[in-house]
Amino acid sequence: MTNRIIQAIIDSDAIFALTLTSDANHHRAIRIKKDHPDCRYFLSHFVIGEAATVLSRKMDKATADGFLQGLPEQRFHVVPVDKKVMALAEMFFLRQITKNTSFVDCVNMATAKRLGIDTVFSFDRVYERNGFTLLSADS
Repeated sequence: MTNRIIQAIIDSDAIFALTLTSDANHHRAIRIKKDHPDCRYFLSHFVIGEAATVLSRKMDKATADGFLQGLPEQRFHVVPVDKKVMALAEMFFLRQITKNTSFVDCVNMATAKRLGIDTVFSFDRVYERNGFTLLSADS
């Protein structure tokens, strides 16, 4: 049996869960990451900005700084968001029916579609409602 390398979009909620020991999904996120050591994670500058901002607010500036400085070691692949991805993100946003719709989540879905990725490392069910698979410890 050969292990296939999984490619996944990583959402900011997974970054929070990996970083913050107080996060409700912390242990689950650590297990998921350990179970997929060869996973290639992709994220946009939208997620980087959202993660840095929330980490700074929820924890402190030093935690946010550490996240930003640690990006190269995490080996996240940063994907530029071009006009086509933005147009697709807008389409995803307009299709959502909840008032709690996150535009960053829509950018993630558009980025995934653009890259041909169907897996997202997140705990947010919006991805499943839009046809994506959430990365899990047993996937």
